[in-house]
Amino acid sequence: RRGGSGGGGGGGSAGVSLSGSLFAVAWGDMAESLSTSLPLDLNALEQALLGMDCEDGRFGRLLCSRLGYQRVSAGRWEGSEESGLEREVSCVVKCPPKPMLPDQTRVVIRQRLQRQGGERLLLEREVGTLDIPYGESFRVQERWVALASAAGGGGDGGVQLRVWSYVQFKGRKAALMASKIRSHALKKSRKAATAAAELLARVASAEEEEEQPPPP
Repeated sequence: RRGGSGGGGGGGSAGVSLSGSLFAVAWGDMAESLSTSLPLDLNALEQALLGMDCEDGRFGRLLCSRLGYQRVSAGRWEGSEESGLEREVSCVVKCPPKPMLPDQTRVVIRQRLQRQGGERLLLEREVGTLDIPYGESFRVQERWVALASAAGGGGDGGVQLRVWSYVQFKGRKAALMASKIRSHALKKSRKAATAAAELLARVASAEEEEEQPPPP
């Protein structure tokens, strides 16, 4: 189901268009997972996010390693920067040694990346962990909003990144476990977003060092 237009709630979501959204959840129903500043401009962040959840680029490789993604297969981006680029990524993740969990699980990630004007970037990410208990019954839906810092004069001064998460259930199969599933899934979403922000800052720092001229 596709979302409608309009930015919804306050804060960092104000002014964000959801026309063509991957999912219909309202801003007010989402939980904020992360709010941080990153030392890179909007163009550099967009290039990094084009490699998210796959092994294209330094950031993507680091993130896959951190999240334990194996056998990663990423589809091609379809669409346009203005209306939104979309693709699907699949991979396999090893599960922790806990009762009821398989040794590994398939993971499917839908992504939508859209540049909204010169100062805003929206990434939508929907994650399905298929082989865990009730894994076919819910999806974790995220919205990542990056705003160019005002001091940057159009994006050179870094970006403010905020991430919201929501657990969408399909049918009533997981109804009795919904509260526990939601709590665990949101915690995992926050952990992944925090790791991604840390790696984005690390990559930006490394690239800045590489661009510095050698000492005389």
